[in-house]
Amino acid sequence: MQDGAAAMRPFVAQVAAVNAAAEIFRGLGAQVNRLLLPEAGRVLEANPRLRISSVEAALAHEERLPNFGAYDETLEFRLAEGREVSAVDYLRARRASATLAAEAHRTLADIDVFITATTPGVARPLAEVDANQDSYKYW
Repeated sequence: MQDGAAAMRPFVAQVAAVNAAAEIFRGLGAQVNRLLLPEAGRVLEANPRLRISSVEAALAHEERLPNFGAYDETLEFRLAEGREVSAVDYLRARRASATLAAEAHRTLADIDVFITATTPGVARPLAEVDANQDSYKYW
């Protein structure tokens, strides 16, 4: 198991890149402030295993190509997962996500530009991910 410092090492470059982007805006005359967005930490709680997109993707693909077996096993797995989500769980995730979005909207109401990383973590090396097909199934 990694210690805290070792676990944070991959994020150093990500934080540096966000800070560099902020400095560009500061250099252009923008007022730059740090802001905590606690709602971001609750995204997966509101939408576990990305249920909403799994269900909606399953529906979209079902209409376009009903034979899921024509897809690779990773996409087939995700689409099948979306087909298995109950209506109650889907609607619960939609409601929780809407509530979370409204909270984030209030937090960001006075913000003109919000600079952040586009993913919650650093991507794993492709060779590591490709070494095990299951890596694609669980996000």
